Amino acid sequence: MSDLKGNILYIYGETGKYLRPTPGHATLNMIEMAREGLQLELHTAIQVVNQGTQVLSRELLVKTNGDFQPVQLSIRTLINPNDQQNLLLTSFKDITQPTAGKPARKRSSKPDELRHIDELEYEPAYTKENLQATIEEQYASNEELKCTNEEMQSTNEELQSTNKELETSKEEFGWSPRMWAAP
Repeated sequence: MSDLKGNILYIYGETGKYLRPTPGHATLNMIEMAREGLQLELHTAIQVVNQGTQVLSRELLVKTNGDFQPVQLSIRTLINPNDQQNLLLTSFKDITQPTAGKPARKRSSKPDELRHIDELEYEPAYTKENLQATIEEQYASNEELKCTNEEMQSTNEELQSTNKELETSKEEFGWSPRMWAAP
C-alpha cells in the first residue's frame, strides 16, 4: 500500500523480485525501488490511476536475477473515508508460462470481456502518460547534456588561455628544446 506518489506505507508478502533498495540515500518510494522493466511502467501506471482510473492492470517483463520474468502489475485506488488522502494498492503477480503440450483453455465470459474492454479504454491514456514520462526524461537528459557541454567549452577556453600564457612565457625566457638536449 502506498500514497498517491508511490511512497510505500505498508508491505505485505515478498517484494524482492520486483522492488529493491537503491544505492545511496534510503527511500521507500516504489518507483525508485522498482527493478528494470518495471520502473517506467510503474511511474506511468500511478499517474494514470491518479488521474481517475480506479483500477489498472498490465502485463510486463521485469528483470530479476539476470532474467526477465513476466509479471502482472495491478494498481487499485483505495478510498480512505477517515482521511482526505486516498491510497494505492499495488500488487505484483508472476505469470506462469503455459506448459508445453497443454494448450491453454480459452473461456469467454462477460467479466473477462468487460475487463478487456476496460483495459482497451485505459490503453490510450496509459500510452500517453508513458510517452509523456519518456519525453520528460529525454528533456531532462538534453538539459544535462547542454550543461555538460557548456562546462566542457569553458574548460577548453581555460586550457587555451593557459596554453597561450605558456607560449608567451616560453618566448620571454627564450626557451627552446635544443637548450635541454644532450651535447
